[in-house]
Amino acid sequence: MTAASVFLGWMGFSDDFHTSPWVALPVAVVGVAFCGSATLCISRRIPPGNGLILDERGLTDRTISVSATGFTPWSQVARVEAARRAGQAFVRVIVADPDALAARMSPLGRWFARLNRFERTGDSIWIATDPLGVDARMLAALLRHYRRAAVGNRHS
Repeated sequence: MTAASVFLGWMGFSDDFHTSPWVALPVAVVGVAFCGSATLCISRRIPPGNGLILDERGLTDRTISVSATGFTPWSQVARVEAARRAGQAFVRVIVADPDALAARMSPLGRWFARLNRFERTGDSIWIATDPLGVDARMLAALLRHYRRAAVGNRHS
């Protein structure tokens, strides 16, 4: 969007563009300021290193900066399943206590979780598998394996 705003400002001075530069330029400046600052904020929120860490204690989600939940112990994981949402593959980690999950999120992440509760998905950690380069079913099976090893075979 930042590039589109710059393009709009440049086109405002083109003879082929049928809009006054006095209209295009202010719109472009506002677009560059807003989209550029949003890009900077988002890029600073993306943590370096591994996006998903699994160990005998639990999982640490740092895959999507807005909704990343940090560490979740296996004892808080109720179920793990592969899922598709909006045409993308995810692993859905359903937690036992959605309020504890929301408390670990950023304010924006909590807002998204509240919105998702209307879709009955606010009780879950959604791990996008495309950025990780893994198959959702294989990752779900791996998470279930770790969970069973940690808390037993009560739930899958």
